[in-house]
Amino acid sequence: MKIINIFLLLLLFGTNTVAQDIYNLQNSLEYAQNLYSSHEYELAAQEYERVLFLDSTNTKAKLRLIKSFRKTNQTEQAIQRTQKFFSDMKTMPKGFANEYSKLLVSNQEYKACRNFINQSRTLTERDKDFYLAATNMFETDWEKAHQLLNPDSNRQNPALIRLQEINREAMSIDYKKPWLSAGLSTIVPGLGKVYSGSWKNGLVSLVFVGLSGWQAYRGFEQHGAKSAYGWIYGGIGLGFYLGNIFGSSKAANKYNFKQNQQIIDKVENIYIDY
Repeated sequence: MKIINIFLLLLLFGTNTVAQDIYNLQNSLEYAQNLYSSHEYELAAQEYERVLFLDSTNTKAKLRLIKSFRKTNQTEQAIQRTQKFFSDMKTMPKGFANEYSKLLVSNQEYKACRNFINQSRTLTERDKDFYLAATNMFETDWEKAHQLLNPDSNRQNPALIRLQEINREAMSIDYKKPWLSAGLSTIVPGLGKVYSGSWKNGLVSLVFVGLSGWQAYRGFEQHGAKSAYGWIYGGIGLGFYLGNIFGSSKAANKYNFKQNQQIIDKVENIYIDY
């Protein structure tokens, strides 16, 4: 009986030792790093939380935790944790400053991002130029971005050079004017949509308005001004005509938005990897 009790005690002690070893700081840190390297960011965030519970001073774990939150679109939580880690945002280490600026942009807090970048004491002037120019581009303010992207200072920074090329491309966009698009469709139904790059919808508008107008004309020609047939198709045609004008204005805005979004997507790819 004594031998059995001793065996159980040894087994229990061994199990506790193994369990403690599995969840110690070093093993938790290695496990978190493996999860992060495998792009399992949500699980990595949970494990980095465990690491920080065991060692609240671990700088690498803090940065990886924030990155994991951002990569899983938990930007609000990442922003709050960053602010909790640093009482003085101006002296935040460069790695955290880079990440924090990305979080603010991801959260579309552009004004806050500019204020943070301008006040940062750890970001280099070149980094600040990049982040400020990119932030202006996210807001489609190509002119302000152009002022920051000085060709002479960009020679040794591929990211700034690429950003300058994209901004030049953005400034050359032939934006469609909504008022002109609506005006063209007022004259010829569907013409404004063709102008805005949506020629199929423009053709459909022309056909619908044209057919409705033709049917209304036939009704009035055969039965006079009291023709119910003529008035019905006349009302339908008028509705198509007015809707076509409004739709032409929207088509121009949609075209402009699409052009801007293509530029923003290119900027975002560079920004996130910077």
